[in-house]
Amino acid sequence: MKREQLTRLLRTAGAARETSQTGQTLVVVAVMLVGLIGMLALVIDMGNIYSQRRFMQNAADAAALAGARALALEQDVASSVHEYAVTHNGAEQYEYAVVGHTVAVTVHKSFPTYFAGVVGVPTARVSAVAVAGYSPVQRLQDSADLMPVTVRQDVWAPGQVLRIWADDKGVGDPQPGDVWDGQRGWLNYDGREVADQEVEEWIRYGYRGPVWVGMWINGTPGVKAASLIEFETWRLGKDVVVPIFDVVEQDNPGHDLGSGQLDYHIVGFGVFHVTH
Repeated sequence: MKREQLTRLLRTAGAARETSQTGQTLVVVAVMLVGLIGMLALVIDMGNIYSQRRFMQNAADAAALAGARALALEQDVASSVHEYAVTHNGAEQYEYAVVGHTVAVTVHKSFPTYFAGVVGVPTARVSAVAVAGYSPVQRLQDSADLMPVTVRQDVWAPGQVLRIWADDKGVGDPQPGDVWDGQRGWLNYDGREVADQEVEEWIRYGYRGPVWVGMWINGTPGVKAASLIEFETWRLGKDVVVPIFDVVEQDNPGHDLGSGQLDYHIVGFGVFHVTH
């Protein structure tokens, strides 16, 4: 009888130990699963966050560039930023600011996580910032579109249609004392004769040498009929680059730049679309 009772006690103790070991195993497995999910959240969700961050950086870059272009062309900056931040690149929210010649854009996007919700992070949010701007061109070289003609600064404006081949050269002088002879002139880039052959060659192929803001270039006013024919033949319907001048000098011994009548002071460059 005592032996049977002892056997029952041993069996009961063994069963209790098995139950305890099973419970410990379940707890350990649960802890391991939580850790595994945490690692998945770290790897997969963090990878997704970095990808979404990269997408938003692309959106901010594109929106800032579009905004700067619109600003330079005096177009609607807000619609350009919205188009490239939201429509084309999927940003949910954005802010932008215009400071001088620059546009700064900040974009945001929220999205659900895959596994991080298990550890209390159901969504993530990323942001990106970009700044773009514009400044006037300061120097051109080796340009196939740089023409041997210059236009005075006060008659040029973006989007304005100009008929620069007027036959009359008598234009009022807005600054008494300066020597003025028209609102446009033919440039003598190489300092030699302002010959039709050279001018026509530059119209066809562009002037390849360097031209920069602040440079003085020799030239002559007037109309060159043969050169106008070259413009119509080679450049009609195309965009060309034209140096812009502000003042001219005549017979200045300090500027021995060529045989042309005038020296033109270059202050910028304008893009013109050639029409009839």
